[in-house]
This record gives sequence, C-alpha cells and structure tokens, in this order.
Amino acid sequence: MLAAVALAIAVPATAQNPLPPEKAFRFSARLVDAQTVEARFVIANGYYLYRDKVHLKDAKPGQRVVIAAESQGCADIGLCYPPTVQRVTLALPEGSVVPGAQGTNAKKPWFN
Repeated sequence: MLAAVALAIAVPATAQNPLPPEKAFRFSARLVDAQTVEARFVIANGYYLYRDKVHLKDAKPGQRVVIAAESQGCADIGLCYPPTVQRVTLALPEGSVVPGAQGTNAKKPWFN
C-alpha cells in the first residue's frame, strides 16, 4: 500500500489547555485509487510529531479495511504525548491490491 503523510498547521498550543492527541494530531486517510491510500496528519500549531514514531499498518483483506496510524508527538510548551493509535475505516473496491504483509509483493491481491 502506498501512503503519503502530509503535515499542516491549525490551532496553537497553550500551557493551560493542551489539546488531546486526537485533536493535536488529526489523522485521516482516503482511497486514492485501487492501489493507493493517502494518509494525512493535520498538526496543530505549536505541536509536532516525531517522524520516526509514525507507523502505518497494512490492512487486513476484506471489503472494508481499517488503516491504523501509530504516532507520537509533543507540544512546544514541553508536553509530550505517549504513543497514540488512530484508525480510519475505508471501503476498498473489488480488485484492489496492496503490498504483502512484509512489503515484499506490491501486487498481492486482497480479494480472491
């Protein structure tokens, strides 16, 4: 599965009211075509994600798949969040293909 991670700026962090992780790091995913899922984080102003702490997991076969994004980030105010998993459910069309679980076969069909 091909995935793109995009980062954007939204709301500033404050020491009095830090955002919960699902609002500080808003995750979304969408099906671009039968071989491509776009994953996106919109990051609030004053917050940041650790690039090496973002992991996307291959979805399981079926008509509906769950894309799970594990991430970890901090706010400029000195607050760091524990690793967080956010999920998005997508419907894949018949005949979609994704890479193998080990990433070795990029043309492995999901549906038989």
